[in-house]
Amino acid sequence: MVNPEWIAYVGKFPFPEGNASSRRVYGVASALVEAGYDVVVGSENIEPPEPCVLYDRKGKGTLSYLGLSERLSKAASAIRRAYQYLIAVGERKVRWLDEQPTKPSYVIYYGSSSAFILRLMSWCRKNNVALIVDVVEWRDASHMVGGGSFSPLNISDKICMRFLIYRADGVIAISSYLEKFYLNRKSHVIRIPTLLDTTSFIAKRSNTMPVKKQLTLAYTGESGRGKKDLLNNVIEALFRLNSAGKDVRFIMAGPTPQEILCFSALQSRGISSSPSWIEALGWQTPDKALEIVKNADFMPLLRPLNRVSEAGFPTKFAESMALGTPVICNLTSDLGQYIHDDVEGLVCRDHSVEAFTETIERALALPPVQYAEMRIAARAMAEQSFDYRAYAKPLRRFLKKIR
Repeated sequence: MVNPEWIAYVGKFPFPEGNASSRRVYGVASALVEAGYDVVVGSENIEPPEPCVLYDRKGKGTLSYLGLSERLSKAASAIRRAYQYLIAVGERKVRWLDEQPTKPSYVIYYGSSSAFILRLMSWCRKNNVALIVDVVEWRDASHMVGGGSFSPLNISDKICMRFLIYRADGVIAISSYLEKFYLNRKSHVIRIPTLLDTTSFIAKRSNTMPVKKQLTLAYTGESGRGKKDLLNNVIEALFRLNSAGKDVRFIMAGPTPQEILCFSALQSRGISSSPSWIEALGWQTPDKALEIVKNADFMPLLRPLNRVSEAGFPTKFAESMALGTPVICNLTSDLGQYIHDDVEGLVCRDHSVEAFTETIERALALPPVQYAEMRIAARAMAEQSFDYRAYAKPLRRFLKKIR
């Protein structure tokens, strides 16, 4: 490390790759390095055991990472697992912080475990270190392991979200919903959406893929049954459109052909194999998934309007726009700040099958010139709003106000 001030970024997430959590931490950490800080990420990976430099911004800062996994063996008892997940979580990361000869100026915690944040609060107060919490979602009880409002994980999560996070020195909120929630509790808050290195996203040439009579949609993520994204509504709308003689293809990276058969749009029709216009590829590497989206005409994103969708911010939305692939979506969270109907993409009036059907028909009728302009506008909005470099100075001001 080259700077006297360094930041420890810890939590239960894989790094540098793995999932949306990994990409969130990578984006914010990159902005902090651009702001002049050395950042060390302590993840749930097993390796490396000592900090490994991921990159060095000469004259600014470095981004390093190490594995501080607290995973138990498969042979561990249920009682031992419960103890680790609900009580002992974070012990190894705090022990690593304690071993550092020069303590960090800031600790950023990504997560919502009550035991973990209490452990960090105690350590930070003892060592005069500022604690900041990166808050990215408001989880529904049904989406957690164990499920139900009275499950231990949900209780831990809600105590952390409602009563503990605002006691930290600062909050990084991914959405205006969470920003307002913690500002109302007198927290020191900065809103930072999904951050990317847009220079690493090679957008498709805008004039090589005009909308024709055939339309290709691409989606990356989980199957969506019971999750955030309403894939069944998308598939139901496409059944209706293709049955009416339209030609709309749907490629999915994540869901498997077997998972697709579980959607009610197929089950209600007694379909035992995916129709020819659906291509469910299963899990793909991150690079392959992005390539699929880049080569599509649009990326569909339907979500119900509720606290979960309002509090979060979809990583796939920012990534699609950075690739120059317009999004077809209804407005949840802060999406309305970044997508305007017929400009950066197409906006559905709501998340219903009927609204999505109407919007696809508009997409099919788009003149090639307007569609080419839409791809350019989507990419430009991503560069302006989601590139990590744009948030370096705001983050530095935010940190300086805390200490």
